[in-house]
Amino acid sequence: MSGFVRDGEDRLREMMQARSPIERLTMACRMFATARALMLAGMGETRGGEPRGAALRARLFVRLYGGDFDSTQSERILEHLRATGCTGAGDRPDRP
Repeated sequence: MSGFVRDGEDRLREMMQARSPIERLTMACRMFATARALMLAGMGETRGGEPRGAALRARLFVRLYGGDFDSTQSERILEHLRATGCTGAGDRPDRP
């Protein structure tokens, strides 16, 4: 790795450490929201008639983590997502 790249990484680390933990968390949440919007656009899900609830969560899971699990694990997770009754991202059946 060149010294230039290393210097850039060091500078980025310093800039991030200068922020408060809540600022870093907020940045991460915003980046995830942007990534989610890009995934939805890439899946053609930005227009009306897009899947909602469990169907959308299942498609996002496959898009994000499809290669991280073997087929048995993936199917178990997808079954859970379909069975939870969630109506959308962030909705949890175990919370009012």
